[in-house]
Amino acid sequence: MQKNNQSRKAKQPRKSKQYPPCTQQNVVSVSKLAWGYCLALIARFFLFSNSYTAELVEAMVQQADDANALPNNEQRTNGKKTAHVELLQANAAVCLQWQTLKRYIQLAYPKSLVKIKLDAAGYKHYGQAKGGRWENTLSLIKDANDFMTEFAADLQANNNMPKDFPTTGFGAAVTAFETERSRFVSNVNAAKDGTSVKDKAIYEVELELSKLLSAGKVIFDKDPDNLRKFTYEDLIKEVRGNEPAGVKGIIRSDSGQRPLEGVMVSSGDYTTTSDADGKYELRMASGVHDTFRAARLPAFGTGRTGGEGGRDGPLQCLPVGTTAGPRCLEGCRHDWKYCYGGCFGFAATGRSVMMALGWLMTVDNG
Repeated sequence: MQKNNQSRKAKQPRKSKQYPPCTQQNVVSVSKLAWGYCLALIARFFLFSNSYTAELVEAMVQQADDANALPNNEQRTNGKKTAHVELLQANAAVCLQWQTLKRYIQLAYPKSLVKIKLDAAGYKHYGQAKGGRWENTLSLIKDANDFMTEFAADLQANNNMPKDFPTTGFGAAVTAFETERSRFVSNVNAAKDGTSVKDKAIYEVELELSKLLSAGKVIFDKDPDNLRKFTYEDLIKEVRGNEPAGVKGIIRSDSGQRPLEGVMVSSGDYTTTSDADGKYELRMASGVHDTFRAARLPAFGTGRTGGEGGRDGPLQCLPVGTTAGPRCLEGCRHDWKYCYGGCFGFAATGRSVMMALGWLMTVDNG
């Protein structure tokens, strides 16, 4: 059993353990940047191995572009998510039609027999079917159809259940459900296949990138300036430096129960205001920003800024995807999770919770 599990895992493309966590877009961007540096230094690489040519660089850049062009997660799962919503609606329609059948049963039989008949018509499956358990919906459909076939005379007596209800009422809902379920399953499989294809393509890009960086480290071992061009940590910093950054979060009252609207959050020239739900999002360029302030707008009270004692501090705003742990910057004596000192100097690299002006303020990496 252990051997089989290892075999299955071996078939899955894995990202190299030597690199810090990053997005697939990061891998593509780093790869293209590194191969661009390789082309600029192609003579040095050719001396190392004649396999390094301009044609190889062109092929590797194209490989990265092709991998990047494959649908991303949002695009791959769009069909699945849409189909799921429509399947839920079709499932609800089946359950509604079963409730109509339930009323026909209640009218067709004496009270002493109703529970027995409802159980025979699939009642035991109804609760989970209504909750979106598709297998239970299929069982509910089967039991209901079998019951309507076997006891058609009882149900249709005294002009109770219309003769065409099994086909035009309940049957129509069942047909729609089966159609949507088939479409949902197809979209789920397509999303899985698309994910596998994308992961494999990115893995191959990363594999070639790893070979290039290894060669670069050997070639430029005594050349630190060029060595940085083939060091992953330096490349990812360069790539992420061109990405948007920022902070976002929610501002609530000190009890944490009431969201605060109209709190102005700013850093330098970048300004935003919390909405009715207390949410704010401040987008800004990557880099270290001088100040980070939160203040109530005049219409809501005093325009105090800063934290305890009005102190502000530098905000290190890192790019989206940065994985360093959240922390206050040097000078704050408080644990980052509960920074009550009004220290607005923090690294926007994760989630922090601050007490500012008596407000409970969450801060997330943008």
